[in-house]
Amino acid sequence: MNKHHSRFSPYPIQHELGKNGCSSIIHKEDNIGIRHEHLLQDSTPSRFYQATDKCFLFILSGELFLKSQHNEIQLKKNQGSWLPSTAITVATLLSPEVRLCIVTFSTYPKRTEKVTQFNKVSSGNITSIVEKNGVTIWPLYQGEEGVIAIHSYPAHYKETPYYHKHTDQYLLCLDGKMALSINKQAFKYCPDIGQYLPKMTRKAVFNPNNKIITVLSITTPYPEKGRVLAL
Repeated sequence: MNKHHSRFSPYPIQHELGKNGCSSIIHKEDNIGIRHEHLLQDSTPSRFYQATDKCFLFILSGELFLKSQHNEIQLKKNQGSWLPSTAITVATLLSPEVRLCIVTFSTYPKRTEKVTQFNKVSSGNITSIVEKNGVTIWPLYQGEEGVIAIHSYPAHYKETPYYHKHTDQYLLCLDGKMALSINKQAFKYCPDIGQYLPKMTRKAVFNPNNKIITVLSITTPYPEKGRVLAL
């Protein structure tokens, strides 16, 4: 069994991408897919993507140059873009190695317009939301099918336990170390590949560091009724 497997799912499922590279399926259901890719410039200098579903690419480390027939874009750490669904994307590595998180929404509304061009989003060009508890949120995307956001947690911040009735959530620490309490268990460090949390899972985030941490949060579908506190 893979050391990252948990009782929540049998993932990740891994396969090689070039020499020493790897693709890891973190989670896969009818409505959402999440996978990580670790690419090495020496063995995989470029890669092609055909986005048949609504597909969001987020840089975890390194730099990547994306090009399609419509436009081109350069992405760095903690920046992302939807991939065009009308053309093939050519991704070229601009650093010795690149780590990606790729999110696909498969059951998005038919009225949603097809993505034709890259559009860079990050905490640098999105208006933030500062909550009373000191948490800052940058919503990179909000739609009926889900929310993709970057959360910033203050040093030693401990969340009140909560759950979502109808929404799954995926959490991945981008900088520093994040601890999670799941279903009343003691806080444990989140795995390096992140943690997928099905609906009705009681959860809480704790930042044990002396500095701010940033976390990628993906929820699906859109959490219309918000969180339910589990006191």
